[in-house]
Amino acid sequence: MSIVAMENKPRIENIVASVQFAEELDLYSVAEVLSESEYEPESFPDLIYRLKDPKTAILLFRSGKANCTGGKNLYDIRKSVRKVAELLSRSGIDVDLDPEITVQNMVAV
Repeated sequence: MSIVAMENKPRIENIVASVQFAEELDLYSVAEVLSESEYEPESFPDLIYRLKDPKTAILLFRSGKANCTGGKNLYDIRKSVRKVAELLSRSGIDVDLDPEITVQNMVAV
């Protein structure tokens, strides 16, 4: 393999994946559980929760669905989804602890 070919190897920069945590979510309750989340329904109807490790963001919808963005690999996405599911579950919010993850988009350079 030439040096040029090695330098041009694609690198994943961002993965966007979706999950279904529940049939429905009360975002006011979720905002209390995820205290560092951003939820201002007057200006944006969905809740944003940013994780530091892995560095991702999860957008939660009233429908119980969520999108996870910022992962560089599927491990980051799985870890982020699992962390949020466990936080919600431990606080008494009924969610699927192991929801199916569907990759919607990948950005590579």
